[in-house]
Amino acid sequence: MKKIFLLLIMVALGFSQTINFENSYETAIKKAKKENKPLMAVIVQTSCPWCKKFKEITLTDPKVIKKVNENFIPLMLNKDHDEMPDDIRARMVPTTYFLDSKGGELFSTIGYKRPAEFLEDMDEALGARE
Repeated sequence: MKKIFLLLIMVALGFSQTINFENSYETAIKKAKKENKPLMAVIVQTSCPWCKKFKEITLTDPKVIKKVNENFIPLMLNKDHDEMPDDIRARMVPTTYFLDSKGGELFSTIGYKRPAEFLEDMDEALGARE
């Protein structure tokens, strides 16, 4: 019985994983340098239905969460109230920028992406890093 209970807890914890987004570009860049990982900057707006769908469907997918947490420093900025860095100019939302630890663009993608598409985008960004 104890083994079943422990297994259930481990499964529940595995499914409850999330992406812990930074909310400051400066903090995210420092962390990217320290951990030698690229930065994944997701730009959204409050009134954007595609942003909401991207956050609720794609960014909660277990495979996406795992890949982001293992390979990137995640940052989410809202154009309505967050200060936008000079080197990020998102004309449409959602836009995802993959940046090196100095802020240089590796790859970017615009619009809503289903989990499988976004996983491919992340692979593209990681390949651009090499």
